Amino acid sequence: AAGDEEALAQLRPLLEVQDENLVTGRIVAITGGDPDRAEQLLLSSSRPTAAIEVRRQLGHWDRAIELAEELEPHAVGSLSLLRAQALEADGQVGAAMALYQQAVAEPDLVTGGAAAAYQRRAECEAGMARCSILLGDVEQGMELAAASGSADLVLECAALLDQAQHAKEAGQLYAQAGQPERAARLFLSCREFSLLDGMMTHAGSPELWLKYAQTKEDLGSFRDAVHAYEQAGDIPAAVRVLLERLEDADSAAQLAQRAHSAEASLAVARHCERSGRLELAMELYCTGGNCTAAFLLAQRNGCMAAFADWARRHASAEAAQLAATHYEVDKQLALAAELSALAGKHEHAARLFIQASAALPFCQHIYSTPTPGPPSCHHTPLCAGGDSIAAAIQLAGDVKEPAVVAVVLEHLQAVDAVGPALLELHLRLGNSEQACAVAVARAQQEQANGNYKVARDQLLQVCLQLQQHGAAATQPLLSALHLLHTYLLVRQLVRQGDHLAAARLLLVVADSIQAFPKHVVPILTSTVIECHRAALHSPAQRWAAVLTDQHAGQVSAAYAKKIEAIAKQPAWTADGELAEPLGDCLFCGAAGPDTSLACTTCQRALPFCAASGKRMLLGDWSECPSCHFPCRGRDMTHAASVEHACPLCEAAVEVHDVRRIFDPISHCRRTVFAGMLAGSRKERP
Repeated sequence: AAGDEEALAQLRPLLEVQDENLVTGRIVAITGGDPDRAEQLLLSSSRPTAAIEVRRQLGHWDRAIELAEELEPHAVGSLSLLRAQALEADGQVGAAMALYQQAVAEPDLVTGGAAAAYQRRAECEAGMARCSILLGDVEQGMELAAASGSADLVLECAALLDQAQHAKEAGQLYAQAGQPERAARLFLSCREFSLLDGMMTHAGSPELWLKYAQTKEDLGSFRDAVHAYEQAGDIPAAVRVLLERLEDADSAAQLAQRAHSAEASLAVARHCERSGRLELAMELYCTGGNCTAAFLLAQRNGCMAAFADWARRHASAEAAQLAATHYEVDKQLALAAELSALAGKHEHAARLFIQASAALPFCQHIYSTPTPGPPSCHHTPLCAGGDSIAAAIQLAGDVKEPAVVAVVLEHLQAVDAVGPALLELHLRLGNSEQACAVAVARAQQEQANGNYKVARDQLLQVCLQLQQHGAAATQPLLSALHLLHTYLLVRQLVRQGDHLAAARLLLVVADSIQAFPKHVVPILTSTVIECHRAALHSPAQRWAAVLTDQHAGQVSAAYAKKIEAIAKQPAWTADGELAEPLGDCLFCGAAGPDTSLACTTCQRALPFCAASGKRMLLGDWSECPSCHFPCRGRDMTHAASVEHACPLCEAAVEVHDVRRIFDPISHCRRTVFAGMLAGSRKERP
């Protein structure tokens, strides 16, 4: 049926043909009739060249070419090419080669246009290349294939060469065609290493690299073998060559660690153990996942410190736990605690730190200047310098686990309920209120001993740490800091000859004289003297009376008579005295005395100036460039010009450092005074 349809398809075009010989000849050829009779009929028709086509279709190539030479000379080349291709396909390579050469030599190949001529020539030369290889002329075949510029032809010729067992030449053509993998396999099979070495850089098959590595090892090129095994992904084999052939344990260890190969690491570890390189062996046992073997090796050979150091550097919980157990049994509790923490046994680590601290005086375990912050216990040894309590505090602050915090907190409260270690713990935990309470209690202890500057600096340090972490200080702490700072400012003011400002600040101190139990009489004496010098007679007389009534006989002899005389003067009134300057409240705008930090109108506490101790003013807001406490711009400028330092933190300040702040509320939010803004209208967006 299919043949009938094909025949009908060939007959249809003849329905409109008027030439009887042409129609009859075609019908004879299509129906399988006598080809000679079909040829005679076609030659007698109006289209004698149809006879060439019939002979070609029937595969009668020789007769087709004879007819073409007579009737259509320009078709001889094309017919020769077709005949050659048919012969090549039929395995008649010699005859095909001759016809390819004849087709190329035909002078009329350009007929049909340059493109057709070029294509015909390319097909001829491709056939000549294939036939040359099949006939054994490999060199000519390769030259023709390479000159053709056709990747497909090059691949065809490469395959023919491979089939003909010409591996080297086939590999060269595969390389030329951009197939390095196939080229490398052929070069390897024929051991053409000069060609193979350059090709392997472009080949990526692990299987090929492995064969290459084995060949290089057999040849004694051990460094090349190591590289090839590594490229193949066979790290244990590469390590084996390094150890057994090159005796290079260092390179083997580096390779095993770089490749994260457990098998290779263990192989190097066993080699190093046998050769006496114990620390490297121990490290590689750990890298290979056998921490127990490393631990036993360290125990046997006294290398536990190196084992523990590896655990630290690699944050290995398993290794850290093994080392911790060893040190705990050996009563080296601080080390055991540090490693237990690294192993994740935080509560047990905290208890060990506390046990370790019992062997030393408590004072050796605290920071004189607490520095809160969460340094990672995985990078910095917790017990650096033997400071076990500090390490326990750091651990509690880092992990913030309730059980750990409870252990450390219970111990610190039992040892010193107002100690610096407890203060540091609260700061690390972010417990700002508790930290402030401990700081105030510590400052009160120093005040009771007359160490007012120490107390002030301790409170300031806590404020700076809170400020650094964006936390506000409590009002009791700020009040205590203000009172102590006010007292310390007096000496500067007296030295500068500003007796009026000194007197006003001493009056603030005198109102809280119970906070200075060790120096009640000297402070009140100074208050009377400075008020008298500043012509503030009423308060001078009031406090002179307190001295004579409650502290008779305790006043210094140098001032006793003068104090008594002031007390016995007729009662003074404040009417004739210089009124204290007023400043507006930060929140409600109501005016109040400069030295008063409590607004009597809105009942809110106010921030104080670091330079003068006075209440802050919205229109004169600045800050210390070092501690960032708020200050009045004029007062800090004066302090900078006279003392060249901030009166509060004592850092160097020059006049040009003082800058006005035009958004005081935003600045206040960034300081320890931020809590004062809570609930105020100025805090609302």
